[in-house]
Amino acid sequence: MANTLGKNIWINIPHLATNDYITNLAQLFLNTLEPHLTVYVEYSNEVWGTQFPGGQYAQAQGILSNYSTDPTQARFCFLGQRTNDISTIWKNVFGTSSRLQIVVNTQAVNADTTNRILSCRGTQAYVNAVAIAPYISISLNDSMSFTNIFTGLNSQITTLATTIQTHLVYTNKYGLSLYCYESGQGLTGGDSAKTAL
Repeated sequence: MANTLGKNIWINIPHLATNDYITNLAQLFLNTLEPHLTVYVEYSNEVWGTQFPGGQYAQAQGILSNYSTDPTQARFCFLGQRTNDISTIWKNVFGTSSRLQIVVNTQAVNADTTNRILSCRGTQAYVNAVAIAPYISISLNDSMSFTNIFTGLNSQITTLATTIQTHLVYTNKYGLSLYCYESGQGLTGGDSAKTAL
């Protein structure tokens, strides 16, 4: 699809992928992706949290590996270490090609996750970029007017812009890029008020 459309591609490595799988995947992209296209490689999906299986797995593995007695820091450090492993494997296949971009995910609303993940296990030396998903949302209730809603969303945009600046401080410290892989309003689903809106 990337070749057909002439577009760069972003892939997520499954959280249970073996090193052999990762090596074969890197070789597949080296051999089949058009040479003018870039591949962005990220370990799993939103491993900074525990909403998805990758984060739950990372937390358990980080604790087992004695990366930290704090579950959150153990998860961050495992995310960093596995990203480092993936980076090493892909760079062994691709060499120093700029066609390869290794990305680590962090939490958009909490810039400290970027600082903690990059500084654990030397992750900042293995990646090209940090990726966040800066959504905006507010708590809704039946008595809110559209004016209330948009005033609240505007306030969220202002707050998030400040947080993104802090992410940039941490990424700039190591000469890394900051990417947005998803974004928008987060008012859909979850409860009846949001659904009705």
